[in-house]
Amino acid sequence: VNRKFCAYLKLLCLFNCLLFAAIIFTNTKEISVRRNKFYKNCDHDAGRVDIMGFEKEVKQQYIIANDKAARAHRGSAKQFAIKHPVVLENILDRNKIAYKIELGVLEIPTNQIVGIAAADQRELLYASNFMPLSKANTEFANTWRHLYQEFLSDDGLCKPIRCYEYLGKFYVQDGAKRVSVLKHHGAATVFSEVIRIMPNCTQERNVQNYYEFLQHFRLTRLYQIYFSNPGDFVKLQSALGHEANYRWNDTDR
Repeated sequence: VNRKFCAYLKLLCLFNCLLFAAIIFTNTKEISVRRNKFYKNCDHDAGRVDIMGFEKEVKQQYIIANDKAARAHRGSAKQFAIKHPVVLENILDRNKIAYKIELGVLEIPTNQIVGIAAADQRELLYASNFMPLSKANTEFANTWRHLYQEFLSDDGLCKPIRCYEYLGKFYVQDGAKRVSVLKHHGAATVFSEVIRIMPNCTQERNVQNYYEFLQHFRLTRLYQIYFSNPGDFVKLQSALGHEANYRWNDTDR
């Protein structure tokens, strides 16, 4: 009797174990099916739609920028104006240069970025407003769109561009596509490594104005303030209630 009872208990335990395993398997499978269905119908499809929509938006932005370039190019041709960004090497008289100085990384206004530093024909890729002239199916366009995606990311375009500054205007040595993206998006400023090209001090009006600008730049660290008449900055300081040699802080800027 004891042997039969023990055998019965063993069979009962085995049956319960098999039943428990079957229940777990069924529940796990059901959960897996529900999860896959959820990802298929919700998260995955929504993410795919978001990505597709984002890529479509980026492509559309290049088309808009390309159209801006075409209109600026046609307008320049009608007015016999410069069709492309100015090339610094083509306008710089090396006999009038005193020296060059590295200023480090500064925040500079994008509307004062007017050209390309080197005469390597890169300027031909842009209209005078730095909008891209290349067609949408080119490698240039792909790179531009990639930079636009980076600009829209949380980190943005982190790497500073590199420019030469001459008489208060900027000429890009590295980062022309980034400038194009920023100008298209309407960014007011960009961080740049700046190399200042100092002209010889002459009696030319633009040189005299520039040397006066340098006097107040050391106080303001702003490129946005540029006067055409000597003494105007001192008048500005007075109007703001400052002494002539007052050094601006972040609040003043």
